[in-house]
Amino acid sequence: MPTWCSAALLLAACLLAACKERESPTQSMERKLRTHAACRQPAGEDVIYTTAAGFRFAVPAWTDVSAFETTYNARCEVESMILDFAWIDGRLLPIPHEPKDRSRAGIAWPERYDTLRLALSFRPPAMDAAPYRPYTCAAKTPVHHYPELGLRMCPQWAQAKPEAPVLAFWPRFEIVDDSEYVTSFSCGDRDFVGHPVAQLPDVEVAYSCRGYWRWRPGAHAMFDFGPGKVLRKSASVMRAARATLDGWIVTAPAPAQGRSHGG
Repeated sequence: MPTWCSAALLLAACLLAACKERESPTQSMERKLRTHAACRQPAGEDVIYTTAAGFRFAVPAWTDVSAFETTYNARCEVESMILDFAWIDGRLLPIPHEPKDRSRAGIAWPERYDTLRLALSFRPPAMDAAPYRPYTCAAKTPVHHYPELGLRMCPQWAQAKPEAPVLAFWPRFEIVDDSEYVTSFSCGDRDFVGHPVAQLPDVEVAYSCRGYWRWRPGAHAMFDFGPGKVLRKSASVMRAARATLDGWIVTAPAPAQGRSHGG
């Protein structure tokens, strides 16, 4: 058989195999549900997740963790997941899967509240790159400090030349702490532009602001927080997020890695 003919047959076979293995939307949903059920470890009122970053953490079982927004590798380790929280009266509370579980917070749940969404990703800590400095406020001008809020502000992209009392550039905000990795966020490009720099903490953000956060080695998150006076709350919210997730860490050894999720 000519070489070109063999190649054509091989290509056709590959295409047929691809068509045969392609999942329907229903099959994909069912697979995700099976994987989610098999890879989580119920433990009393918690569910324990083993992460691809090499640690485990326990999330309250009543918390809304979607099977369709959680991904696992072949060893049943979580590679990504989404956690939603409410910020109410200075407290960060997991948002329950069912409204009836709001009573677990021990407070009257208001009709409206700020939200924090953490889109977490996990990987081996050895894959963490060194902090990249050129985009941080340490390398830009001008830099405005809000020490009472634990924040600083600088241009998001280009260097702003003259320093003016009214903001004329799209700002980047950074939380000032002792972390090696800078926690930063930005809001809509029109939320703060045109306002007096000194009055930015009192600007009302209409929707939410998005940022990037390193929780611990191998564990990173993109976060969305708002609306309202975001600058006045952001540092407190992220400190609370760290304290909450640190409190969920399970120190016992991870189970054997030979477990299959049957996905």
